[in-house]
Amino acid sequence: VELAPGNENAVALLASMHRQAGENAKAIELVQKTLETVPDSVDLRQILASLYLVVGDGGKAIETQRALVS
Repeated sequence: VELAPGNENAVALLASMHRQAGENAKAIELVQKTLETVPDSVDLRQILASLYLVVGDGGKAIETQRALVS
């Protein structure tokens, strides 16, 4: 990811690995940072919304999903 910060597939994989390791904050931070580079990524926004649900932040999950349809 350091070599290709805009590589959505690599970011999604790494975020998934963080989530599985219980490192949800790291996963969220990684996806948020990448979305600054590729803001139109539907896949990363969906991943971010699901991560927010995992940590119990339904409000941010809804906000993130709304950004997909606006």
